[in-house]
Amino acid sequence: MKLFKLFFALALLCPTMALAQKAELLTPAQLIEELSPSDENYRQFSLKFDHKAHTIFLDDFLNKRMQKNVVVIDLRSKDSYLREHIEGAKYIGPDIVEKNLQDLVPSKDTTILLYCENSLRPSRMISSIHVALPQISYLGYKNVYALDPIWRNNIDYESDLVKIPMSTALAGAE
Repeated sequence: MKLFKLFFALALLCPTMALAQKAELLTPAQLIEELSPSDENYRQFSLKFDHKAHTIFLDDFLNKRMQKNVVVIDLRSKDSYLREHIEGAKYIGPDIVEKNLQDLVPSKDTTILLYCENSLRPSRMISSIHVALPQISYLGYKNVYALDPIWRNNIDYESDLVKIPMSTALAGAE
């Protein structure tokens, strides 16, 4: 309880830093439990969710995004999306609202590819994917995949960044 109060106090002073530091100590299942809705059915679903089965590497991500019936969703901040995003990606942001998701992806059979800031560059931010992946799957979407962080186990990850076709909202992207 004292630890919780300490993090709560830190979150008031510096919310991003406190949550990022706390997230470094938690497993994906623990992070989901901390940040997810209180629905017991969802909680049980998310604790059993197999993240590895829904995580793909960059080459698979790039190949899948070119297929039919695929939507790429950007979970980063609106500012990050406007600055640059994967070509063709739709913005939904870090908060998954069911109606917004249904507007972007009406068919539950559509393949959804997710990425967040942590997918592209090392950051101390909480990975939005750990929370969004089971949420979207719980809403009935059958084919949901997250981009594995390209920097993980890759010292020269910046060479992989140039493989990703990027666009800006100012250049007429969605």
